[in-house]
Amino acid sequence: MLLTHAQTTAADRMEKLARLYFSGLAIDSPIRPRLWPLLTGPTGAGKNHLARLVAGRLRARYLRLSYGDWIVQGFRQVSTLYNIINAALGVGRVVLHLDELDKLPFEAPQEWSRAVTNEVWAVLDGDLPLERFLTDPELKSVVDDRARAELARPDFFSRVFIIGSGTWQSVHDHANRPARIVGFGAQVAPASARREVLDALGETRGIASELLARFDGEILFLSPPTVSEALAILEELGIADFSTRRRIDLAALLADLLPRQGFRALESVVTRVLLAGWRPPMPVPRPIEIPDPAPVIDETW
Repeated sequence: MLLTHAQTTAADRMEKLARLYFSGLAIDSPIRPRLWPLLTGPTGAGKNHLARLVAGRLRARYLRLSYGDWIVQGFRQVSTLYNIINAALGVGRVVLHLDELDKLPFEAPQEWSRAVTNEVWAVLDGDLPLERFLTDPELKSVVDDRARAELARPDFFSRVFIIGSGTWQSVHDHANRPARIVGFGAQVAPASARREVLDALGETRGIASELLARFDGEILFLSPPTVSEALAILEELGIADFSTRRRIDLAALLADLLPRQGFRALESVVTRVLLAGWRPPMPVPRPIEIPDPAPVIDETW
């Protein structure tokens, strides 16, 4: 995987937290540790990509849920809480990616919005309603004996690792916050940018404060890639030499695209060089491996 320094640091931190969680060692701690990582960064910084990457490293089932996808209990459709529990049945590990947490409302007038927020808190606190799925007459017909035995285990939730993410775009929007230029194109050291983000999130009231209290204290700030980082990735892909021959100024192209598109600028560059005639190198055949009993399954609702 080709990653920037910020992405590599965040991915390694998330993987360490996940392995500690799945090891069960944290359960014996006299003080409950906070192991859920929280990713923040402007659009295009690679939050979704990293969550999938960590799931792949762990050979875990990947499940992404966003605020707009949530189906609360009481609706006629199967609730999101049940889908989370169902995803954990029969597998060793699940990486649950709760995306767009910045969209959770603080004082929501709609009953549905308040219900979503309360259920997200329940998931983050490990308070899944397992008993309901063992006793509810409507659900008994879809829960077989083996699944019922799994649900009855006290460590059922320990196979679900949560990664949270949100953009909090106003924090990164230098047009609205000229004193806090931490978004695309910012000339700020990563450590300073991260401090600015934490300060800005800490100043918000209500929902952001509750979120910060439920995640690992080392909030992972993904800064957008620099031109030099993007060029290094393109060179690794073999695009730089082709672009030189075709007189495509990658540095100038990235300097224009990165402030507007972030990491997705690389996709725009690949489109440009493909149209110019570049052909990706043939992949090296991978050796045959015995499949893991819990293969990666990407389930995005």
